[in-house]
Parts: sequence; C-alpha cells; structure tokens
Amino acid sequence: MAKFAETYPEREFVQQGVAQIPWGHNIVILDKLNNLEKQLPSIEDIQKRIQ
Repeated sequence: MAKFAETYPEREFVQQGVAQIPWGHNIVILDKLNNLEKQLPSIEDIQKRIQ
C-alpha cells in the first residue's frame, strides 16, 4: 500500500461511495432506483449530507 501511495502521490484513495453510506440507505437506493445512472447521484447526495 505504501508503494502504491508513493507511485500516485497526487491521488486521494477512499472507499467507494456505497461503502461510505449507511447500509440501510444502500438498500433503499437499490430497491427504488433501477440503474446506476440514477443511483450514483443519490449516493453522492447522501455522502455530502453525512460528511
């Protein structure tokens, strides 16, 4: 991991969006929105609200 960080020092590496929001929110998004293009804006909105 250290070598990876040294190779790409300008990049910030974080968990994927779905790992950053509560599990219950993920379930609601999956149940109500049927494609990734609709799901991503909702995930990003939730990320902004909980940070």
